[in-house]
Amino acid sequence: MKIIELPYIEGGTPARVNRKTGTIYLNKTVFDKFPPLYKKFILAHEECHYIFQTKDEEMCDSYAMYKLLKEGHKPKEIIDVLIKTLSNSRLHYARKLNLLNNMRIYDYVVNKNKNALKPI
Repeated sequence: MKIIELPYIEGGTPARVNRKTGTIYLNKTVFDKFPPLYKKFILAHEECHYIFQTKDEEMCDSYAMYKLLKEGHKPKEIIDVLIKTLSNSRLHYARKLNLLNNMRIYDYVVNKNKNALKPI
């Protein structure tokens, strides 16, 4: 996938992908402010939009989460970064909650962490 850095993308999104070509456009003004792990998450998220030819944000959040887990990142590390960087808008709140629940399931099933079952 090709990555093109732009000084600004309308709407303030950190990145956008052209689903026909797979080219990822980075909004340098926003993207550069994020920690390295979140940058990896963003790129994996955009990759999902292209690979699966989908507009589904939550699906691509989950894809990025699982990709980072496969790379060896710890569940808490990923969740901490996402909670700190996604805004508190209603849309992002729902996405954070969905990711948190997916991560809890993963942590319980894969890592046998019974603490993952505790209510939030």
